[in-house]
Amino acid sequence: ELAVLAEVKAGLRDNPPTVERGRGLIPEHEPLLDVQLIRFLREHGPNASKIESCYRRALEWRKKNLPQIPQTPEKGDWLSSAEMPHGEWATRYASIGLHCGVSKIGCPVKIERIGKYDLQGLQESDPNYRKKLNHFYLGLIEFLEQRLDYMSLQEGRLVQTYEIFDLQGLSSSILSWTVIQFTRDILLNFATHYPSSFRK
Repeated sequence: ELAVLAEVKAGLRDNPPTVERGRGLIPEHEPLLDVQLIRFLREHGPNASKIESCYRRALEWRKKNLPQIPQTPEKGDWLSSAEMPHGEWATRYASIGLHCGVSKIGCPVKIERIGKYDLQGLQESDPNYRKKLNHFYLGLIEFLEQRLDYMSLQEGRLVQTYEIFDLQGLSSSILSWTVIQFTRDILLNFATHYPSSFRK
């Protein structure tokens, strides 16, 4: 793994990815870069060119899509869902606990109470609700990933999250095509650009 990481980092330094307003920047702190690259290595295997290509695509995706999140996580504090972009608005309609304790093996636990979502209220609250909800959720997963990376540095192991989806109260009125598409897109982006972040 060390040899593969060294090859990937050499390729990234020979041709650094472009940045915009600081987004997509490769971490200057090399152990943090190692954690990020190890996630891609564990997901894709020891193929340096594939890891580099996937990592570059993730940086480009972040640069194009992520909103600003309110705080860098190296201070060690967990923010609530309400503190994410558009969080005060979004959490009136979507119940998401970003850090609800830890599992027996020390993984942070995230809980989404999907059955309690108020989709009608969400849609009626703002004509730009889709864009705002997308920014809220992307900010949330970016913050979560950053916390996982810093926890990995602190604990000397790759820290991942437990995701719990509470379906109590789920009805056909909640499972609209819009919700299915949104959920699919978010999970696909998380799996693609934040690999090896789910433990269970």
